[in-house]
This record gives sequence, C-alpha cells and structure tokens, in this order.
Amino acid sequence: MGVLYVVDPVSGNDTYSGTEERPFKTIAHALAQSDVGAGTVIRVLDDTTTNEAITWTKSGAAGNPIHIVRSGNGTNRPKINGELNGQTFIFSACAYVVLDGFEVYGGRNGIGFTGCHDCEVVNCDVHDPNQDAGAPNSTGWCFTGAGSDTYNNGIRRCVVHDSLNDGLSSGEAHGWLIEDCYFHTIGDQVTPADTFNTDGIAFHGSRLTPTIVRRCKFEAIRGKAAISTFSPGAWVFVDSCYIIDCLRTGILADEADVTVTVTNTIVVLPDQIEVDPIAQG
Repeated sequence: MGVLYVVDPVSGNDTYSGTEERPFKTIAHALAQSDVGAGTVIRVLDDTTTNEAITWTKSGAAGNPIHIVRSGNGTNRPKINGELNGQTFIFSACAYVVLDGFEVYGGRNGIGFTGCHDCEVVNCDVHDPNQDAGAPNSTGWCFTGAGSDTYNNGIRRCVVHDSLNDGLSSGEAHGWLIEDCYFHTIGDQVTPADTFNTDGIAFHGSRLTPTIVRRCKFEAIRGKAAISTFSPGAWVFVDSCYIIDCLRTGILADEADVTVTVTNTIVVLPDQIEVDPIAQG
C-alpha cells in the first residue's frame, strides 16, 4: 500500500504535510515528494481549480500504479488549467500512472504522452487547449503523443472536444487503447474546409504494437477524418464505433502500407459530402 497525499488548490499550502487535515496546494508539489511510487494515491478535492502545468515523472508498478484522482465528495470534478504553459499535464518518462476524473484545459496542449508506457487517462473532460488565449477555436491539441518509446497507453471514458486541431495527435507513439470516449467539435466549426488537416484522432505511429479504438463516438469533426492513419506501417483496429456528422471522411488510411481493420462500426456523413466513409488515401 502506497502513501496518500491530499491536494486542495483553494485552502491547501505546499508547506503543509499533504494530509486530509493539512493538504498541499499543488499537484506538482505532491509529485516532488520522495516517497511517491507504486501504490501512491494523490487525491485532489472536487470543486477546485489548480492553475499549473504538470510534468509527471514518477512511476508506479504493474498491478500497483500511481493514481491521481478526484476526491469524489463534491459536485464537480477538479479542474487543471494549464494557463498556456505547454502541456497542461504530461506523462514524461514514466510508467503505470492513472489520471482519473479531471477537467483539463487551458494549456497550449491538453495532455501529452512522451517516453512513457502503461499510463492511462480515465473519466476526464479534455477541451479548449489555448482557451486562455481568448480564441474559442484554438491551435493546440487535446491529446498528443511523441516518440516510438511511447506505447501501451490508454484513454478511456473521456470526453474530448472544442479544439481547432486534432483530438489526439499520436506522433510516433503506438499501442494505444482508446475506449468508450466521445470526440466532438474538433476543427474549425465556423469556417470548416474539407482540406483542413484536422482529425478526431490522427495516428502517425508504426506497427510495433497495435492500436485499438473501441466503442467511441465521433461527431462534428470539421476537418479531414474522424480517424486517420498517416504513417507507413500503422496498425489500427476500429471496433463498435459511431461516426456522425463529419465533414469529409469517416476513417482514412492515408498511406499504402497501413493495416486498418474496422468491425461493427457505423459511419454517417452529411448528404452533401460525396466521399467514401472508409477511404484509402
């Protein structure tokens, strides 16, 4: 059993001990504690907002991850506002970490994965990267991946929305599990163009390990496709998804040497856009 730290962005103080009675103020300060590791739980109070950009570097263990969770005793999930400081939350060179139950917005990008594996984002609302710049359709990504050493990470039961760019831009990361998510209002909703290179999910990674997109809904994707694969060797399974009201294409294989398997998936496009719902680029 790992240590428990409590964070209260409103009444906490980073000079305190991080207990229920004397909580820390920031998640970053909880991360800095020397005993954070396998089994650690960092509990952030509901109905609060922490204004910080967090680079998470500590690892849990297989079967005993680190959990960063909401307290669950309030009305609204806690908010993490990145205030334009790069990624609002980034998993960096770590493994077996779960971020569960937050609203994430305001950084130049939302949540990033780099050099990490077996990390998960669960039950989160990720939206409006660059929101504080005053632009309703801003230029960041909700989720990003980077590097072929980024693999076997998960995004589950999340809502991903209101981003001018991709909901997820995978970079060279591979082996994603994206499950029970709702991607909507991605791309320029005011002046959409079917040539604009925006996707609900854009996969760039190799076939080192397969990616699975399962039981997800895509709606109002105003760009290239709901799901796109760009790199030779990409390996993606799409199962039991629902794609509706996308500007151009449902699922796009944009290179010759890709493997995309689609099962039990419904694609409904606007009548005025005459393209194949599943297209080979």
